[in-house]
Amino acid sequence: MKTTGKILPLIGLLAGFACFGQSGGGGIINISEYDPTSPQNAPGDGGRQKIIFDTDMGNDSDDAIALVLLHSAQREGSAELLGVTVNKSNPYAPIFTNILNDHYGARDVPIAYLSGGLSTGDGVFLKRICEEKTTPGGLYLYSRRAADASQFPDAVKFLRSTLASAEDKSVNIVTVGLATALARLLDTPPDDISPLDGTELMRRKVRLVSIMAGKFTPEVLADPKRFPPEWNTLCDPASAKILFEKCPSPMIFGGLEVGLALPYPHSEIDDISKLYGRNPFVDAYNMFAAHVAKNKFKRDDGRHDRSCYDPASALFVLRPDLFTLSERGSVRVIDDKGRVSFTPDPHGLHRYIIINQDQAEKIVGEIVRLTKIKPAQNLR
Repeated sequence: MKTTGKILPLIGLLAGFACFGQSGGGGIINISEYDPTSPQNAPGDGGRQKIIFDTDMGNDSDDAIALVLLHSAQREGSAELLGVTVNKSNPYAPIFTNILNDHYGARDVPIAYLSGGLSTGDGVFLKRICEEKTTPGGLYLYSRRAADASQFPDAVKFLRSTLASAEDKSVNIVTVGLATALARLLDTPPDDISPLDGTELMRRKVRLVSIMAGKFTPEVLADPKRFPPEWNTLCDPASAKILFEKCPSPMIFGGLEVGLALPYPHSEIDDISKLYGRNPFVDAYNMFAAHVAKNKFKRDDGRHDRSCYDPASALFVLRPDLFTLSERGSVRVIDDKGRVSFTPDPHGLHRYIIINQDQAEKIVGEIVRLTKIKPAQNLR
């Protein structure tokens, strides 16, 4: 979420490498563990990618787009959503996530909540949607199973238990908000959940971290201190620094420029509304679009094609063939404002996404296709 050189094909870019290099005391990692398109790295369980979605739900509507996309992928059989960790410490954030899960028939997908984080505001739509009732003093418009945030398990404990029970190198983490939860996970000691500390749990269990963070345009890469930081790293730079430096798993960065190149057409939201009636996903999109139209573009028409920052990072795990990656390197937080740099390194664990116009059209088309699924509930 966030309030030209030559592009090489992904497979060709990776083909010449035999290994990643050193991984913080863990020895050599074979490239098959890094290249998401490698047949050797295909997911088990019939091709389903196991995914934990770590989100600052409510800071932008694109988190909702990404979650609906993942629900759709789970229906189609390409994903298994192991759980959603909410890294926004606002009590409505997990409630809205609960509403969205239930509305799309994913009642069994666990939700965990991070308390004491740095992002705490209600945002544009969280409280409005969660508090809306059918009549004054009546039932909530959108059903939910949790009455308040205290009913959700702790996000860090959930991450530890989910990873501890997973097969080695089987879990993808899609993280699209503040890095707080994953930074806390990395700093956890062994406990009754697992004899492994957080760093070792990630090293053994996590296949890939697909993260929305940073900016990687040529201008920013050349002199990152000249440009303002991206929202996610700005909001918790200390946690971003811990995550980028300590994460032992491969990380794919979707920078701000990727989302800006992928506008989700507001007209498609209109179609969803016509097909299925009132919908918490549609409500979130429309409320945030109206906010951006008025406050950024000084318009009162409520229209805005929202950038797909977070959906791009989610889709990468499912369809890496639609994207191109940079060379390997190292992403680092370089100041207390959350600005980041990228340093090429043949042994680096980090890459960032690059897309051209042809790719952008295909990616938006796939995001739209996946998110136009029929909800399990219908309020028409």
